[in-house]
Amino acid sequence: MIKDFLSLREEEIFKTLKELRNCDFAIIGGYAVNTYTLSRFSVDCDIVIKDETALKK
Repeated sequence: MIKDFLSLREEEIFKTLKELRNCDFAIIGGYAVNTYTLSRFSVDCDIVIKDETALKK
């Protein structure tokens, strides 16, 4: 059950990242920490977008 939730969550994250492919953005928080240091459990993905108008494209 939790595995299904996490799989769906990751699908949503990748879908969102594909939509932002033409924008300048950075991933912060747990996902970023997992990339550069020891892994920690995180179910959310924090994204900072450089320019708010990019969301209107």
